[in-house]
Amino acid sequence: MNEQSTALVTGGTSGIGRATAFALAEQGHEVIVHGRDAARGAETVKAIEDRGGRARFVAANLADPADVAALAADVGAVDVLVNNAG
Repeated sequence: MNEQSTALVTGGTSGIGRATAFALAEQGHEVIVHGRDAARGAETVKAIEDRGGRARFVAANLADPADVAALAADVGAVDVLVNNAG
C-alpha cells in the first residue's frame, strides 16, 4: 500500500469500525479514526500506533451539519472512506 494513502473510518472507536481501522492500518494506510468520544478515540489511536500503524482521531457529531463541515475541512482528501457510524 502507498505510504501516503489515508483512510477515514467513521464510527471507528468500537466494534466493526475499530476492527476496520486496525485492518486498514495493518495494510499501510494512515487511519483517521472518527468518533464522538475523545477518550475512546485516543485509546484506539494508541492501540494502532502500538502495533506500528499511523493514526489520528477526529471528533464530530455526524448528525450536525456544522460538525460534518468541520470534519471535512480538518480531514481533507482521503483515499479510502468507510462510512460505519450509526
